[in-house]
Amino acid sequence: MLKLIKINDDIANQSDFFSKLLNEEKQIHSKQIYLSEKKGNPRWAAGSSATILKSTNDSIDFIVEKSNMEYKYGIKLRCKKLSNTPYFRFDSDGPAHRNSDESVKLADRQIPTPHFNTFDSKGREFAYQNTILKQQNEAEAIANNLDFGISLFCNEANTFVNNKELPECIDSGILPGFEINIAFDLNNIKFK
Repeated sequence: MLKLIKINDDIANQSDFFSKLLNEEKQIHSKQIYLSEKKGNPRWAAGSSATILKSTNDSIDFIVEKSNMEYKYGIKLRCKKLSNTPYFRFDSDGPAHRNSDESVKLADRQIPTPHFNTFDSKGREFAYQNTILKQQNEAEAIANNLDFGISLFCNEANTFVNNKELPECIDSGILPGFEINIAFDLNNIKFK
């Protein structure tokens, strides 16, 4: 049976840049990421922060999505200069991913959630679990706690706020149809 493998040509054609995005340190601009209703899908909340590749200042989107109905969430990195498709992501729940690498035994190609998804230098998507996710107790704790997932994701992706700080996700709790609007920064107010 011939299986067609989907290739992300953007990543395959820019493999050196992709490698930098994947491996080099990235800086998240916002310490707090506000989650609000995802446009077009009231069952999910989403938020993002501008992020940069520190060595080149290339723009990256740090995206967090969380289900309002059941405990599922995902975290993504996307660089539109590379591709409109996120180049690195974490899925806390959902179906297992079957990798297409035929050099790996069939039984070892199925990667259950939680897992990371990325691409190889030829643009082929694959899923994997790091050593932490291979431990069932750890994987369950991470799958059920967004804060744990953000910590794992940021460390795996070498992506932090400042000085290895982690971003905080704040669920706005806004009723469907309303958005949060922050008009001023309270951090620079000084009281006498």
